[in-house]
Amino acid sequence: MDPVSELHAKIEDVSKSTGLEIRRPIPKEVRIVDDVPGGRCTGYDGEALLVARGVVKWLPQVLKKEAVILHTVQGVDVVPQVHDVAWYYSGSPKKLWLRCRIPPEGPFHDYDPYELLSLIQEGEMDRVVGNLLKIVNLAAERGSLDFETYVALLNRIAGMMVRITESDAKIMEIISRNPLATDREIRGMGITGATLSRSLKKLRMLGMIFGPENVDHWKLGLTTLLITYPNNRECRKAFWRFPYTYSAYIPVSSKAHVRAYLSYPYQGLDALRGALDGRIPLYLVKDAAFGLSLDAGRSPYDSVEELSRPQPRGRDLSILVKRPESNLDRNDLRILNLVFKHGKVTHKLLKRERIPDPKKRLGRLRKDGYIIRMYFHGIPKGMEKLMLIVRASHDEMVPFHSFLRSVGSVLTHYIEGDDFEGLLSLLVTRPEVRGDLIWAVKSVYGDQLVLAEDFLDISPGWRLPIDLWDEESGTFIWEDPVIRLERDLEACYKKL
Repeated sequence: MDPVSELHAKIEDVSKSTGLEIRRPIPKEVRIVDDVPGGRCTGYDGEALLVARGVVKWLPQVLKKEAVILHTVQGVDVVPQVHDVAWYYSGSPKKLWLRCRIPPEGPFHDYDPYELLSLIQEGEMDRVVGNLLKIVNLAAERGSLDFETYVALLNRIAGMMVRITESDAKIMEIISRNPLATDREIRGMGITGATLSRSLKKLRMLGMIFGPENVDHWKLGLTTLLITYPNNRECRKAFWRFPYTYSAYIPVSSKAHVRAYLSYPYQGLDALRGALDGRIPLYLVKDAAFGLSLDAGRSPYDSVEELSRPQPRGRDLSILVKRPESNLDRNDLRILNLVFKHGKVTHKLLKRERIPDPKKRLGRLRKDGYIIRMYFHGIPKGMEKLMLIVRASHDEMVPFHSFLRSVGSVLTHYIEGDDFEGLLSLLVTRPEVRGDLIWAVKSVYGDQLVLAEDFLDISPGWRLPIDLWDEESGTFIWEDPVIRLERDLEACYKKL
C-alpha cells in the first residue's frame, strides 16, 4: 500500500475508534525529505505531508500519528505537546516520541504522558483519546487552550481510567502509617515482590507517593514558600518561568487565586519580597500532615466530632536557618534530580547517566543526609480535588486534618505570612459528600473559611535548577531569576 493510501486507511480507523471527525485538510502527498523545517519529524508543505528520512523505519506509526492530528483543529498547535498523545496512540516506541517531542517550558522537565497513558486498562484508550481531543478542540477554538489546561485534562481523563487495586491500596495504607517502611516490611504484610514493584511504579506515576528516597531541600539551603497570585495567564506564565516554582494548584474559577509552592534559597527572601512589590502575598510553609483514605465511607456530619477532640499543645515552629555547608558539584545535583524522578537510584543507573564516581558520590549523598529514606505523599491524579483554606492557629491543625481525613485523602499545610496564619488542605473525597463537607466546615468555622474550591492538577515534576548551582559558594544563584521574575510580573500587575 502506498503511503497516501495507508494514511487514508489510518484516518478512517481513527475516526471509527475515537468518534472524532476530520478537522484539517487531508494531504494529497507523502514526501520523504532529509530535513523537516524546525528539525521536527513531520511537517507540511502545502498539500504534502513531509516525513523526515530518519524516522522512515517507523512510517506506519508516523502516519497513524498524523491521522490523529488531522482530527484536531489547527489552533491545537499552540500547545504542541498535544501531539504527544497522538504519538502514544499511534503505537510509536517511546524512543521515537523522545526524538520527535517538543519539551514544555518551565518546571515540567519530566512531563511524560507515555508513562501515564501506559497505566490505562486495555480497551479504554480509544475513549480516553477521543474525550481528551474533543475538549482540547473546543478549548482551542475558543482561544482558551494552554499547556496547564491540556495537562490538567490529561491527568484527569487518563487518571480516572486507572484502576487502583486492593494491593495498591494496601501498600498506600502501609506507607501512610509508616513513611519509613522498607520493601521487606511491606512484603511482610503479604505483598509479593513483583506486586510491590508494579504498584510502586503506578503509585509514583499517579502522584500518590514519592520515594522511597527523597531529597532534603533544607540541606541545599532551600525553604518551602507559598505564593498566592491572581489566576490569569500572565501571572501563571511568570511563575512557571521562575526556576524555583515547585508546584501550583490552579482553581477552576478564575476569580480564586492560584496557590503555588516554591522551593527557594532562603538568602534571597528579601529580594523576592521586593520583586513581588507587596501585591502578591508570600507565606512560609511550616508544617504538613498527610492522611490516606481512598474510599472513606463516613458522612461529614458523622465526623465533626473529630473537630472537638482535645487540641495538642502548640509547638515552637520558628525555623532557624544557616548557610549550608556544602561541597556538592553539578554531578551531585544530577544524582539528586534522578532521585526526584525515579524515587531511588542505583549505581547501574548512574553509570548509564555517565556520572563519574557513582558509588562514592551516592554513598556520600546518603551519609550526609542529602538523600533521605522516607516516602512522601501527594494527591492522586484523576480524582475530584477540593482546596480548603481556613484561618486557624497551629493548634487547630490536628483536629481539622483528622476531620478531613475521616472523609477522604488529604494533604494539609500550616502556613504563616504577613496577612495570614492558617491551614491549606488539598482533599480527595467522594462527590456525594462534597457539598455536606463544605457546609460542615462553614458551619463550624464561619468567616474563618477563606476558600472551598475545585482545582486543576498539573503535577509539574519540578527538578533542582542545576544551571543555577554555584559550586564555589555551595548555594543556588537567585539574583538573576528574581530580576527576570520581576520583569515578567509587569504584565501580571497590569491586570491586578
